[in-house]
Amino acid sequence: MAIHSADGADPRTILTSRAESAELLWPAPDTLILASKRSDRSGTDLTAVSTEGDLLPFMTNRESLEFIWSRDGRYLLFSYFVPGSGVGLWYRDMSTGAEVPLGLATGARKCAWHPAGLSVTCGIPSKTSLVNGVSSAMTATLDDIVTLDIAEGKEHRSYVARQGVFLGVIDPLVSSSGNHFVFTNLFDKKAYSLEL
Repeated sequence: MAIHSADGADPRTILTSRAESAELLWPAPDTLILASKRSDRSGTDLTAVSTEGDLLPFMTNRESLEFIWSRDGRYLLFSYFVPGSGVGLWYRDMSTGAEVPLGLATGARKCAWHPAGLSVTCGIPSKTSLVNGVSSAMTATLDDIVTLDIAEGKEHRSYVARQGVFLGVIDPLVSSSGNHFVFTNLFDKKAYSLEL
């Protein structure tokens, strides 16, 4: 891994790695993150990398880890599988390192940060059956749409899943005004916009 100034000058190597499944993320100007799968594929590690090449692991061996950064890079929304408990959604304040469970059973990839503040809107798998008793807590889910104000601890349901209406959130985003939740529906592959 190498860095250099914006004009390409002053290149320097900051990290040499043999990681096969690694992704480099730059969520904020002063935050560089290396996401890497373990060699046995059992989990994912997230490691902060300084511009000098120092490594600071801050999340290790999380099974089925999904994560999204707030727009300013100060917060990380993440989910992972905990044996016996299932998938849980958490957020992490990168300045303090505090991790807080949000009490929602969904993957982070079904969520999007609002442009300002500590709010996210997510597709939350409902308990509604898809067909013949098949639970929507599986990969293809019927989703409620929930906005969570993390700072206030308040939850608002914008949409509640209904029998026969197939709505599954993938690739979500919140508009820059914060008034619309836009996503692709897993079932018909069409884009939808929901007023918040």
